[in-house]
Amino acid sequence: MKFSSFSTTAIMLSLALPLMVYIGRQSQRPPRQETTYPLFQGIDYQRRVARTPLPQVIHQVTIDLSADGVQPFVTLPPHSADLNNTEPTEPIEPTEPIENRLVDLPRTAMLARTTGEFLAEFELQLAINTNYFYEFEEKTPWIFYPHSGDEVYVLGEAIAPAQPIPNAPALRYGLLRDNWPALCFADTNHANTNHANTNHANTNHASIEPLGTCPDQTRYGIAGRDVLVSNGNALTRFPNQQDDKPYPRTAVGVDTTGQTLWLVIVDGKQPHYSEGMLLTELALLFESLGAEAAIAL
Repeated sequence: MKFSSFSTTAIMLSLALPLMVYIGRQSQRPPRQETTYPLFQGIDYQRRVARTPLPQVIHQVTIDLSADGVQPFVTLPPHSADLNNTEPTEPIEPTEPIENRLVDLPRTAMLARTTGEFLAEFELQLAINTNYFYEFEEKTPWIFYPHSGDEVYVLGEAIAPAQPIPNAPALRYGLLRDNWPALCFADTNHANTNHANTNHANTNHASIEPLGTCPDQTRYGIAGRDVLVSNGNALTRFPNQQDDKPYPRTAVGVDTTGQTLWLVIVDGKQPHYSEGMLLTELALLFESLGAEAAIAL
């Protein structure tokens, strides 16, 4: 009987622990209250709350890419540290025009990280999930793949320099998909080979390429799956989605100048708190912001 009692207790505890973890995570989510405040210079946060047609909590970040100190950053390519035998301490002087220094890498697996781990590892201030990847599985909040350190393959356009220094070659390392749109960042500072002048203005420029291939001068690039806004107009059809159901969403948009970037995250799968958003709703949201183009990630 003692063994039976211990077994019953152990089973009850094993069933209760995942529920306790789930409840603990729910207690950490922000309140359903609207708020707006600056995060950093050139970066502002807004939380929006909707009650109909479904409860929604929407996180919106507006980024001025021309603001001093604002720089995009994308996960470094796999094995990028092995591309050079030594770590250079000075900018690499290009032997060919910078616009021709986008190099294709063999598609290799990367090690998964959580967004928080990525933020801490590279000492960043703001981060979101971007590209789709495989393999992926999500059965319950505690049965899923990948975990941190598991191998995954990045889908769609993915571009980052081999090393985070001026004029290091930018490397393309994602598994390209037809008509998966891309968000591309060019920085004309890196195209300037005269490094004596360090007082130039921030010249980050963002663009969205609907067909999914960034131009050669791209410094950083990521991919989404569907175009939401084109030429300032919200779309209503999304060829890469089988149906349009409320779902957690992450999306990005840019204005006509390429200097304003919007990040939008909609919480989902949380009854009575935030139950996700349709792609058509998300497209209209970006249209209302004044986005020239936007893509769902």
